[in-house]
Amino acid sequence: MALQMNTMTTRLMKTPSWTRLSKVRKKELAAVKKQLKAKQDSFTQHINAAVGGLSADEAATLLLTILHNDMKAIVERYMGAQRKAIVTAFENWWDKYRVTLTDIEGKRDAAANALKGFLTGLRYV
Repeated sequence: MALQMNTMTTRLMKTPSWTRLSKVRKKELAAVKKQLKAKQDSFTQHINAAVGGLSADEAATLLLTILHNDMKAIVERYMGAQRKAIVTAFENWWDKYRVTLTDIEGKRDAAANALKGFLTGLRYV
């Protein structure tokens, strides 16, 4: 069965319409890649020209702004990760220790009353 499907697939791929469609897609892809490369080159030239026209103080300010934004993004990612870790820890603690103090005190009082009843029955109290 697999051989038959493979043969059918091969025949389908060899049909002229499939080949034409594939060639058209390849041409479109090549054209889009060419446009992208041209835009990237244009953008790089534009940025280089803009940076080349800056004074030393403007260049320093630009550099510091870029570094500040990069560092801010790094710190924000780190803080987000830490927040997630803290929330996970608190959720874990909540799942483990969600018994309230009143529940614990109620169980303690019930146990004390049961013990008192046993001791009274044995005439220790």
